[in-house]
Amino acid sequence: MATAGSKITRRGALVAVASVPFIESATAETAPTEAISPDLKRTLEDYHRAEIAFQKGDAQPFKDICSHADYVTIVGGMGGVEKGWVQVEKRYEWAASRFSSDNSEPESEIVSLVATPDMAYAVEIERSTARMAGSSEVQRLALRVTSVFRRENGQWKLVHRHADPLMSVKEYGK
Repeated sequence: MATAGSKITRRGALVAVASVPFIESATAETAPTEAISPDLKRTLEDYHRAEIAFQKGDAQPFKDICSHADYVTIVGGMGGVEKGWVQVEKRYEWAASRFSSDNSEPESEIVSLVATPDMAYAVEIERSTARMAGSSEVQRLALRVTSVFRRENGQWKLVHRHADPLMSVKEYGK
């Protein structure tokens, strides 16, 4: 909160506004799948179908459920950090073009799903077998994924995705 004589910066104002839904989310309980709103449930189903298309080389379903705003971000499983729709769209297209699986059916294990009326996040483990473009070898993939959704104009949109390889826990200092 601003006090008399304090300077409110644009960043500070944005953080304050954006923090309210995250504070609500932090105190919310993990929602059982049957307890989430029907429109968010449909969005999650579309999101998981988009993963299947993605591993077949088709980025369009992901692009359809993404926010096209300047604040959308991706920290992809193949590296990189992109911000803003123009860059995020290019990253999705590039990454999808690296796959050529014809029968990939990724499975998502929801570790945690938290939702407020306007924001939601899911922490998942995505497991699949996939073939990379130009290769006949099928690889087993396991990613830990965090996805953030925001309600925009009455629709849930993906505003952030972070994926990286699932690793076993490392014991440090032993």
